Amino acid sequence: MSEGVSRVGAGQPADRYSVLAVLFTLIALLGPITGWAASLTANVERKTVIDGESVLLYIVGEDLKSLPDTSALNQRFDILDSRVSNSQILTNGGMQSKFTLRFELIPKHLGATEIPAFEADGHKSLPITVEVVERGTPGSVPRDNVFAEITVSSDTPYVQAQVVMSLHLFDDGTLAAADPMVPDIPGVQIEALPVGKQRIEKRNGSEYRVHTWHYALFPQKSGEVEIPRLQIVGSVKDPGYGGNLILRNTPTRRISVRTQAVTLKVRTKPKQSTASWWLPAEQLELRHKWSSGFEKARVGDPLTLDLQLTARGVTSTQLPELVLPDTPALKVYPDVPGLVSQPEADGLISQRSQKWSIIPQQAGEIVIPATTVKWWDTVADVEREAVFAAQTIRVAAATPERNGNPELPVGKPETTLPDAVPDAQAEIPAGSESLNAKPASLPFGLLPAHDNLWVWLAAVLAIGWLVTIICWLLSIRNSRSAGKTDKPVTDDSRFERQRLKDLKVLSRSGSLTEFRESLMQWSEARWPDKAPLNLAEIGNRLYNPELEMRLHELDAAVYSRAGSSVSLPGLYACLVESLSSSRRKPRPAGPDPLPRL
Repeated sequence: MSEGVSRVGAGQPADRYSVLAVLFTLIALLGPITGWAASLTANVERKTVIDGESVLLYIVGEDLKSLPDTSALNQRFDILDSRVSNSQILTNGGMQSKFTLRFELIPKHLGATEIPAFEADGHKSLPITVEVVERGTPGSVPRDNVFAEITVSSDTPYVQAQVVMSLHLFDDGTLAAADPMVPDIPGVQIEALPVGKQRIEKRNGSEYRVHTWHYALFPQKSGEVEIPRLQIVGSVKDPGYGGNLILRNTPTRRISVRTQAVTLKVRTKPKQSTASWWLPAEQLELRHKWSSGFEKARVGDPLTLDLQLTARGVTSTQLPELVLPDTPALKVYPDVPGLVSQPEADGLISQRSQKWSIIPQQAGEIVIPATTVKWWDTVADVEREAVFAAQTIRVAAATPERNGNPELPVGKPETTLPDAVPDAQAEIPAGSESLNAKPASLPFGLLPAHDNLWVWLAAVLAIGWLVTIICWLLSIRNSRSAGKTDKPVTDDSRFERQRLKDLKVLSRSGSLTEFRESLMQWSEARWPDKAPLNLAEIGNRLYNPELEMRLHELDAAVYSRAGSSVSLPGLYACLVESLSSSRRKPRPAGPDPLPRL
């Protein structure tokens, strides 16, 4: 009996161990199956976004064979960037596949914006709601200290009148690049104007660099015209965003900022306007110019009249056609009109030039009636007139030669080539001193043969002397140019040299801001025709990578709230070295500017 009990008692531990072994085996088998469960999830870096800033969306799929359809994002977001990465993970003795979709999104509208649910292989993610708030909302902290604004010269313009729209981008010195995106606006003609000069402005106790782009808008219909929120895509310097230490690349991160929307209330043509051609302008002048023969006009001799209509705040196609009133005593032949527009920072200046060839048909005083151009002064809001006053031409009788040849075409001298020299001499009027005298009006080829020989010899000798003088002058010029090549560029201007001396003093005892301002003044003295707009442009013009890097560091340090270790003496020495090694290049001649109004 005791032996049976002992057998049962001895068998209990063995059964317990066998059960535990089975459990461990099941866990080991089920563990990889649990780790390989397919899934699709979505999440964002933050759920409150300031208007114009981007948000990162991550979509992660595990053990899925296909990617989800993300086209629905385009309805509510602008996609700045998208990336995909794949990985294989060894887990519990098996391989697990994983993909990650990364999107950089900019919400298109304020308020609650939903990121929809995504689906792949029967698995679905949850939708996400992002709250988009305006800049300055209590509790919202901008990720980048960069923002943009729009200003317009007038929000109640007349139809077809110019509106200068300025797009201002503010940054605290971290901006690396920027590119404004100005879309087409229905019913508005848009003309790009020169980029504004960079300036410094203080907002809420902080200094900002302000970059400005100007555009001329011409609304073509009355009523309300909305300028949409404009987008500026760029990049900012971000030390924590990567970069290449070997190539010394500055790490940057893409950004996008938006402006506010602006509504223009465009007015119709005012009832007080009596002009048949509607011409709204800020300034307008009508000038005229006669050819040199105006004071000694004769019947049959052509005169040239040039009328120039120049206006500010209009396109060249808005300027009306210039017409002279009919005058029976004159034959008038118009030339092809010339149209030109010149963009400036404060708007367009356009000009219409019209020339006429005028041929008097009778002697005496001939009056050309006045010509009037009516236009609307958009500054004073009143109609004005530009007048080409009546012109009186005092015409003398035609010359005897022209009177004797009524069929002679105007402007072409009569030339009759005789068949032989004796015949030409026979036509000399009686009473001449000698029948052998050569008339002064004869062409060069009609001189006697023995005179031709001496004339040709004299011409050859004169040409030889002329070539010798030209070669001598060119050699002197080349020798002087060679002597100037080794001279530093800083010897060209006393004012430039003085500014360079100021930089040297400030590099030892001045502040970063004073040194930067003095450097910009020096650049204006060096390139007076087209001064650089910023420090980066100075570096580009001097072709020195080290100088570009030092100027970049100075620009960042001026607007940085943290301390800086910029070496001003080193920067000054690098600038002087760049000037010594640089060579002048001729600046291409641009078109003649329109006259200032």
